[in-house]
Amino acid sequence: MGHFETYQKSLFAGVVERTNSFPSFDIERFLKHFDKHCGGEISISTDRLLAFRELSAPVGFVIADSLSSWHSAVRVNSYFKAFDVKQDLFSNTEVSDLEVLWQLRHSIVHTGAWLTVPDAKKVRRLSKLGDKPIVFDSMFINAVCRRFHRIVKNANQRLLADCTLLLGPSPLSGVIPDFQAFLAVKSPYVTWL
Repeated sequence: MGHFETYQKSLFAGVVERTNSFPSFDIERFLKHFDKHCGGEISISTDRLLAFRELSAPVGFVIADSLSSWHSAVRVNSYFKAFDVKQDLFSNTEVSDLEVLWQLRHSIVHTGAWLTVPDAKKVRRLSKLGDKPIVFDSMFINAVCRRFHRIVKNANQRLLADCTLLLGPSPLSGVIPDFQAFLAVKSPYVTWL
């Protein structure tokens, strides 16, 4: 789940870095989206910014790092809407799967792999499973890996389709191949895709 959070942040950061190729990108509208739809404006604290002083941190990464709620697929969908993409990054089915996985992760880390009743009630698909231990069979990790492959592939394909439209009718040479390379999904397990 930690790697998936990093994937989401890196994806967001990479699109921020590439918005200079979107002819209609409006910085003010981008920032207002967060204030209106994402629970508050983007706020980067000075101490958090200074933490990057030894690094060469891209602006997109600094912004992505300042956002919270990466454990909410609904919120992540909203973050990407700030770019003026039309499709959700994650489909309804993927949002539902991610809600379950994030809650399981939370319960493993914070309640010793016990799904408490209050935690179970937070996620519709888990609502009747409260007050029970979380036990995985031997195929769980394999199944999660396969699911993440499809989620990432689908999300990146949707994002590529929308970003290609945002590039306008005549993007500069090399911009589309850059987006294609950035959003390419490869795996040693091609059948999982």
